[in-house]
Amino acid sequence: MLFTEFPFLVFFALCFCVHWALPSQRERKPWLLACSYAFYAWWDWRFLGLILLVTVVNYAAALQMVASKNSRTRKRWVVVSLVISLGVLAVFKYFNFFVASATEMLSTLGFGSEQPVLD
Repeated sequence: MLFTEFPFLVFFALCFCVHWALPSQRERKPWLLACSYAFYAWWDWRFLGLILLVTVVNYAAALQMVASKNSRTRKRWVVVSLVISLGVLAVFKYFNFFVASATEMLSTLGFGSEQPVLD
Protein backbone atom coordinates (compact mmCIF):
# COMPACT_ATOMS: atom_id res chain seq x y z
CA MET A 1 0.00 0.00 0.00
CA LEU A 2 1.47 3.30 -1.10
CA PHE A 3 0.43 6.72 0.14
CA THR A 4 -0.67 7.66 -3.39
CA GLU A 5 -2.98 4.68 -3.89
CA PHE A 6 -6.71 4.47 -3.21
CA PRO A 7 -6.44 1.61 -0.63
CA PHE A 8 -4.33 3.91 1.55
CA LEU A 9 -7.04 6.57 1.44
CA VAL A 10 -9.62 4.01 2.63
CA PHE A 11 -7.22 2.70 5.29
CA PHE A 12 -6.43 6.20 6.52
CA ALA A 13 -10.09 7.22 6.61
CA LEU A 14 -10.96 4.12 8.64
CA CYS A 15 -8.08 4.63 11.07
CA PHE A 16 -8.85 8.33 11.45
CA CYS A 17 -12.59 7.91 12.02
CA VAL A 18 -12.22 5.07 14.52
CA HIS A 19 -9.45 6.95 16.32
CA TRP A 20 -11.67 9.99 16.95
CA ALA A 21 -14.70 7.81 17.74
CA LEU A 22 -12.87 6.15 20.62
CA PRO A 23 -13.59 7.88 23.93
CA SER A 24 -10.12 8.20 25.45
CA GLN A 25 -6.39 7.92 24.91
CA ARG A 26 -6.44 4.57 26.69
CA GLU A 27 -8.35 3.07 23.74
CA ARG A 28 -6.75 5.21 21.02
CA LYS A 29 -3.16 4.17 21.61
CA PRO A 30 -3.71 0.42 21.08
CA TRP A 31 -5.87 1.24 18.06
CA LEU A 32 -3.07 3.29 16.47
CA LEU A 33 -0.57 0.55 17.28
CA ALA A 34 -2.81 -2.03 15.59
CA CYS A 35 -3.21 0.27 12.58
CA SER A 36 0.56 0.65 12.37
CA TYR A 37 1.02 -3.12 12.42
CA ALA A 38 -1.67 -3.53 9.74
CA PHE A 39 -0.01 -0.91 7.53
CA TYR A 40 3.36 -2.59 7.97
CA ALA A 41 1.87 -6.04 7.33
CA TRP A 42 0.29 -4.81 4.10
CA TRP A 43 3.83 -4.35 2.78
CA ASP A 44 5.23 -7.69 3.99
CA TRP A 45 3.58 -9.67 6.80
CA ARG A 46 6.73 -11.75 7.39
CA PHE A 47 8.38 -8.87 9.24
CA LEU A 48 5.61 -8.50 11.80
CA GLY A 49 7.51 -10.67 14.26
CA LEU A 50 10.49 -8.36 13.92
CA ILE A 51 8.53 -5.18 14.55
CA LEU A 52 6.69 -6.88 17.41
CA LEU A 53 10.04 -7.86 18.95
CA VAL A 54 11.32 -4.28 18.77
CA THR A 55 8.05 -2.98 20.23
CA VAL A 56 8.15 -5.41 23.16
CA VAL A 57 11.83 -4.72 23.90
CA ASN A 58 11.34 -0.95 23.86
CA TYR A 59 8.16 -1.14 25.93
CA ALA A 60 9.86 -3.36 28.51
CA ALA A 61 12.87 -1.05 28.61
CA ALA A 62 10.58 1.96 29.13
CA LEU A 63 8.80 0.20 32.00
CA GLN A 64 12.16 -0.57 33.60
CA MET A 65 13.26 3.06 33.21
CA VAL A 66 10.08 4.32 34.86
CA ALA A 67 10.40 1.82 37.72
CA SER A 68 14.05 2.60 38.40
CA LYS A 69 15.11 5.34 40.80
CA ASN A 70 18.77 5.03 39.83
CA SER A 71 19.98 7.27 37.00
CA ARG A 72 22.65 4.78 35.90
CA THR A 73 20.10 1.97 35.63
CA ARG A 74 17.82 4.14 33.50
CA LYS A 75 20.72 5.02 31.21
CA ARG A 76 21.58 1.34 30.84
CA TRP A 77 18.02 0.58 29.75
CA VAL A 78 18.21 3.39 27.21
CA VAL A 79 21.41 1.85 25.86
CA VAL A 80 19.81 -1.62 25.70
CA SER A 81 16.84 -0.21 23.83
CA LEU A 82 19.01 1.73 21.38
CA VAL A 83 21.40 -1.14 20.72
CA ILE A 84 18.59 -3.56 19.93
CA SER A 85 16.61 -1.08 17.82
CA LEU A 86 19.60 0.18 15.88
CA GLY A 87 20.99 -3.35 15.59
CA VAL A 88 17.79 -4.60 13.99
CA LEU A 89 17.81 -1.59 11.67
CA ALA A 90 21.45 -2.15 10.72
CA VAL A 91 20.99 -5.83 9.97
CA PHE A 92 17.72 -5.69 8.05
CA LYS A 93 18.19 -2.38 6.23
CA TYR A 94 21.93 -1.97 5.69
CA PHE A 95 23.38 -5.51 5.74
CA ASN A 96 23.22 -5.94 1.96
CA PHE A 97 24.80 -2.52 1.38
CA PHE A 98 27.76 -3.24 3.66
CA VAL A 99 28.27 -6.73 2.24
CA ALA A 100 28.19 -5.40 -1.34
CA SER A 101 30.68 -2.66 -0.43
CA ALA A 102 33.02 -5.12 1.28
CA THR A 103 32.76 -7.56 -1.64
CA GLU A 104 33.57 -4.81 -4.14
CA MET A 105 36.54 -3.67 -2.06
CA LEU A 106 37.84 -7.25 -1.78
CA SER A 107 37.48 -7.83 -5.51
CA THR A 108 39.37 -4.56 -6.17
CA LEU A 109 42.18 -5.90 -3.98
CA GLY A 110 42.20 -9.16 -5.96
CA PHE A 111 40.23 -11.35 -3.58
CA GLY A 112 37.16 -13.08 -4.92
CA SER A 113 34.28 -13.84 -2.63
CA GLU A 114 30.64 -14.72 -2.79
CA GLN A 115 28.20 -12.17 -1.56
CA PRO A 116 25.65 -13.33 1.02
CA VAL A 117 22.49 -11.22 0.95
CA LEU A 118 19.29 -10.99 2.95
CA ASP A 119 16.21 -11.32 0.78
